[in-house]
Amino acid sequence: MQLIIFLILSFLILYLYLTYISYYKLEKKDILNKKIIFNICIWNILHIIFYLILCFILNAKFNILKHIYIFCIGLLWYLTEKNFLQKINNNTILKSQNNCYNNIFEPHYTDLFFNLMGQILYILYFLLVSKL
Repeated sequence: MQLIIFLILSFLILYLYLTYISYYKLEKKDILNKKIIFNICIWNILHIIFYLILCFILNAKFNILKHIYIFCIGLLWYLTEKNFLQKINNNTILKSQNNCYNNIFEPHYTDLFFNLMGQILYILYFLLVSKL
């Protein structure tokens, strides 16, 4: 039940945020898309945090099946995200050195990498905790 509530709330917050950005044409001012270091922005950090929380909610620990399930949630979202967000996508292409994404409404393959980073951080956390 916690998983469903977390996913629904996350989707709702994402939808409202992107609707706001699109409605007011703020794509170029999206603070979540500004590079922090290298080509990493707050969107990427949020991917890591989201998947770290998913691992805690599902109590994944070292269970490979739970981690595959969590990865599949991200893969399913990656494959369907464009269709869900198409209604609010105004296809604004951003050409800036300060942005990670050219279009925040389009999925990017690096999203899957940052999802995995959240799972890896979770595993590292449990490796450290089990050593204590």
